[in-house]
Amino acid sequence: MSRLALLLIVVFGSISTLVAATDPNAVEIMARVAKNQDRAVEQRRRFVYHQTARVRLLKTNGKLLWDETREYDVTPTPTGTESQLVRRFGQRRKGRAFEPFFLRDEGEAEGLDPEMVESFHEDLTAQGGGRDGFSPKFFPLTSEEQKHYRFTLEGEEKQRGRQVYRLRFEPEDKHGSGGRIWKGEVLVDQKEFQPVFVATQLALKIPLAVRVLFGISVRQIGFSVSYERFDEGVWFPVSYGGEFFLKVLHFYKRTIIVSMVNQDFRRATVASDVRFEQPSEP
Repeated sequence: MSRLALLLIVVFGSISTLVAATDPNAVEIMARVAKNQDRAVEQRRRFVYHQTARVRLLKTNGKLLWDETREYDVTPTPTGTESQLVRRFGQRRKGRAFEPFFLRDEGEAEGLDPEMVESFHEDLTAQGGGRDGFSPKFFPLTSEEQKHYRFTLEGEEKQRGRQVYRLRFEPEDKHGSGGRIWKGEVLVDQKEFQPVFVATQLALKIPLAVRVLFGISVRQIGFSVSYERFDEGVWFPVSYGGEFFLKVLHFYKRTIIVSMVNQDFRRATVASDVRFEQPSEP
């Protein structure tokens, strides 16, 4: 389990459950979204694509400390996706100057900063277990995740030339039991009942006791993802990002900016590579 996931569980894990009613119109909309999302996960397995993930760490005064980009080729597997790292590059502060680094650098930097960067890269990409390049718990749209959230229809509007519903969501359990700690908004395409844009933010506050004992503070935490429609009616998440401030153990303070782009989608092909050995001399 990554440091980020463990941190969120420690901070926000809780004990009770609250059952609440859901707007009937929102229920119908999201039921269709869930059905389409479950099907879309299967459809996406027929495609390969290129993924670029970037993580930046800044001091509280805005000075850049670490900027790392990783590029992957993503291919489908029977259970999800497999990411092959093809390029890694960036720069990190060393004294008053910046030191560039690349994929084949020997040795890794030590300390909390590189651990944080590694953790966020794992959660950003399929390495963190997300079938579309990010954790599905950040965006509760599948049928399984929707069971833990309450959705409310806010209205209708136009987004990127398509008519959409705007819905608000929050955890059924306001105490965050089960690790469902997000609230936010989702725009749903009215014609195909697919998500167009989702934005989340923390629905819970860190308890005072945790802030005092562990010195943990998280502000402005949230994530957003945009989807686009491709050939054959397949919808893909194409961009993802978030920015927030994190303080741990009273001395570690960082602004963390994460982003990810999926592009160059193409249908996966099955190719056989048959090799024949040269016959031996009689």
